[in-house]
Amino acid sequence: MMAAPAVQIKRWTRREYDRMAEAGVLGPDERVELLEGEIVTMTPQQSPHSACIGLIDKALRQAFGPSYWIRIQLPLVVDPDSEPEPELAVVHGSPRDYVHEPPRTAV
Repeated sequence: MMAAPAVQIKRWTRREYDRMAEAGVLGPDERVELLEGEIVTMTPQQSPHSACIGLIDKALRQAFGPSYWIRIQLPLVVDPDSEPEPELAVVHGSPRDYVHEPPRTAV
């Protein structure tokens, strides 16, 4: 009979992750995201990165127009165990369409 490994990794669901944020376990200033059940720390941004995001945002707004929302570093529901915050995501509609739940797909 094989023994259980001494170290086991706890995989988190999106629901558990959201509850931790609501309870203050994950502070609003913590740069983390949920990827495949793991809470991952995101690296701080530098000026070139921020400038690049701004330039891409402007280009995407011009390319897609008002029927789309260009989301910058906001949650995107991928599956029950992942809620990444991509640098940019283009989604159909406007912010009002996502008041109660983040988008599940991006263009």
